[in-house]
Amino acid sequence: MDAVDFITLNKMTIVELDGSVNIQLNEYIDDAELDDIVRAVPLEQKAEMKQILNRERIARTINRNTAPVQKTGFSIPRLVFVDENERIDFMDEDALMEAAEWCVLDYSHELPHFRINKSGDTFEIDISEQNKVIWSSDEYREREDELLFKLPDLDKLDLINWLDKEIRRQDISQWENIQFINNTLIYLMENKGFSLEQLFLAKFQLALALKELIKANILKAKEKGYQSLIVEQEERLAVDFKYSFPFVPGLDAYPVSAPYYKGSYQFKKHLYELIGNMNDEEVLCAQELDRHPLVKTWVRNLERKPQSSFWLPTSTDRFYPDFVAELNDGRVMVVEYKGEMLEDNRDTKDKTFIGNLWAKLSKRKGLFLMAVKKDSLGMDLKGQVERCFC
Repeated sequence: MDAVDFITLNKMTIVELDGSVNIQLNEYIDDAELDDIVRAVPLEQKAEMKQILNRERIARTINRNTAPVQKTGFSIPRLVFVDENERIDFMDEDALMEAAEWCVLDYSHELPHFRINKSGDTFEIDISEQNKVIWSSDEYREREDELLFKLPDLDKLDLINWLDKEIRRQDISQWENIQFINNTLIYLMENKGFSLEQLFLAKFQLALALKELIKANILKAKEKGYQSLIVEQEERLAVDFKYSFPFVPGLDAYPVSAPYYKGSYQFKKHLYELIGNMNDEEVLCAQELDRHPLVKTWVRNLERKPQSSFWLPTSTDRFYPDFVAELNDGRVMVVEYKGEMLEDNRDTKDKTFIGNLWAKLSKRKGLFLMAVKKDSLGMDLKGQVERCFC
């Protein structure tokens, strides 16, 4: 630890007992100080040291003497689409599909990766690029014998009707479903060279492949609707407190389920007594909100709870930010934390786009932060939160 400066060392208590070393923090250390300490230990101890220090940081508060916070509810304005008749749409999945004028027949019916291969004593059925089923030759022969016994009484319409029942969806009419299946069977028989017998034999795998294809088509339709509603018609979007999601006191309004946050850091400004589960880095982000004097109260936003959480639309799904907060100056804040491995993926870029658009349309009444452990300018979490407030 000789390479660690004296001030940082004074923030730690190191006790050696029976050959093991116990480290406790007397004061909170920031990311730069943590990195200095980790650099000073041998390579084989770095990961363990980092884990210990992060746990200690979670367990420490900078100021334990803060007076209890008076917690009141707050609201986060939602992003809405206002049509030419001034009707409001909250842009859920149905709205995106409607904007795309969804019809399954407008999308691909082809299954280029569907194939049946014999290899040694096994048969492989490739459902898609990533998904395959493997049978032994005996299993395949048993199914083949059973099918050949029944085949004189079966025709293409029997297969279509069976597949129609197997893959039926509420958002696709039966007529469209049958047409889609028929188009796929024509493709497989005429372009891929499958016989009707082979397709009957692999009907369960074929149904699975069709379901995956339809899901992929739905994603494309949602992207089209998203492009139409949000990217191409920004002038019709609004963020207004008239259309807000309310966070009100009382656990009835916060349906959190186990696992809960059970760390030793005592949060003072969370609106609810229970807090949704967080990983170590998310806890550090929550601490920055909890201890900042400008933050009045905050909530660990719950995922997949559209009636109880704030969300924004993306082209693939609903985006539930990690944290929402009310500031003492009347503004509100939305924060999403991303780990290092996820900083540059498409999901993060989509969330950053819609979060920044929400903040822009709020006319500075709402702030959005895509937080990372250390940003491209070398700024840590505390600095990122502070900069967002400016």
